[in-house]
Parts: sequence; C-alpha cells; structure tokens
Amino acid sequence: MWDCYGAIRGILESCGIKHVRIAPRTWQSVMLGVVPKGETKAYARAKAREIWADEEWLATPRSKKAHEGFIDAALIAEFYRRKLL
Repeated sequence: MWDCYGAIRGILESCGIKHVRIAPRTWQSVMLGVVPKGETKAYARAKAREIWADEEWLATPRSKKAHEGFIDAALIAEFYRRKLL
C-alpha cells in the first residue's frame, strides 16, 4: 500500500498538484469523536448517514452493503473541507 501511496505522491508532486496526508486518528477524532475500540466503521457509517442521509454508499448497483472505503474517503474530504472553512 505504501508503494502505491509513494507512486501517487510522486506523480502529484511532479505535476505540481497539492496533496495533504491526513492521519486516520486525526480525521476520526474530529469527525467521529470518542469511539470505543473496534467500532470506528460503525461510527463512520452513522456519521456518513447523518451528513449524507440520501447516499447509499454502494460500490455497484448489485451491492448489498455500504462500501467502507467510500465512507472513509467522504468523511476525510469533509474533514478537510471543514478545516479550510
């Protein structure tokens, strides 16, 4: 995973595109508050449902449950958006 991150970071930097690395505990503490150990995914789903009530977070039309990666990505983006305001 770090190899992929390094490759993407290199591409962004060589193209002059700004990027920011946000550590999981940083955005989770702000967006989710205090979370019992092992419950971050459930809290993230609840927070995403609170912010984006109409979104289903399905990876494909045939998916039956929310895609946790999509939820995390949206919450990270929202964390950064709020940080900029």
